[in-house]
Order: sequence, then C-alpha cells, then structure tokens
Amino acid sequence: MAQEQKESKKRKIIMTDMALEALLKAAKEVAPEILDSLVTSIYKIEKDHQFDKADQRETAVKLIQKIIDDELELRGIGGL
Repeated sequence: MAQEQKESKKRKIIMTDMALEALLKAAKEVAPEILDSLVTSIYKIEKDHQFDKADQRETAVKLIQKIIDDELELRGIGGL
C-alpha cells in the first residue's frame, strides 16, 4: 500500500510539473517579457490555495497581488 501511495505521489508531481511547463510555455508565447520566476511563483500560490473555500480566497489574491506589485516596482512602473 505504501508503494502505491509513493507511485501516486510521483505521478501527481510529474503532472504538476507538466502543468507548470505548459503554463510557462504559453506565457513565453503570449507575453515573453514576463519572467518565468513570476509565473512560477503565482502558479505555486494558486496550487497551494486551490482548494481554499471561497471566503478564504482572499489570502491567495493578496499574495499574488504582492508579487505583482513587487515586480512592477522593480520595473519602475509600480503605483499605477
């Protein structure tokens, strides 16, 4: 049973990595100026909070907004 759980976890990790890879590829095609690290950070927040109840989504939104605000500030276009 433990071996089955390990294999299931491995498959889930591989699928997750495939999802991130697809997202990164799409981002490069649509908006190549967006850094992979920004896309990856936002993806990880969404992944960590994907099962939050609707009334708890604010946490993920605030974290993502902070990451975006920080990126805009670094590019000198913050405060818009």
